[in-house]
Amino acid sequence: MKTLPEPIPAITIRPLKLTDAPIIKEFYASLTPRDSWFFYPHPLDDEHACKLAADAECPDLIALLAVEEKPDGERMDGYAYIRRPPGGEWWFGICVRPDRQEHRIGSRLLARLMTIAHERGIERIGLHVHLDNPRGQKLYRRYGFKPVETVINRSQGVGQYIMIAQVQSYPDPPGPV
Repeated sequence: MKTLPEPIPAITIRPLKLTDAPIIKEFYASLTPRDSWFFYPHPLDDEHACKLAADAECPDLIALLAVEEKPDGERMDGYAYIRRPPGGEWWFGICVRPDRQEHRIGSRLLARLMTIAHERGIERIGLHVHLDNPRGQKLYRRYGFKPVETVINRSQGVGQYIMIAQVQSYPDPPGPV
């Protein structure tokens, strides 16, 4: 029988803000080497945290944070984004704090992000996922992503699927978050 995760405080899903660099830095520091490995090629360091926050108002970035209120401010439990390089397609990324996985935070982030993308007229989104990341693959398949190609990530020397989804609106998934 599967044990349910411990309840967590209420999580708010909100857009990335220009002032979010400090909570992004703390979030990056909480990640395990395996989480960082899956999120490659983004360097999960202070410089990247500042750059991400500085891009909060970029028209080619839609980024959402999952945050919980603490007495001393917000704690970031995850984030998801889609970004379009100039002249390119929209690409998706997501990362959830290790101690907050299994709490449907990833599902909530992805559902909200897909709905916003749909409202903005974005038709499809792509992503890369490691072949040895079945948890991520399962989440992406639930939201319509399908593998279209298997590639080798030359920097890491590992196989990855390229997955594509047609964008649609989703209700927030039920659950304790």
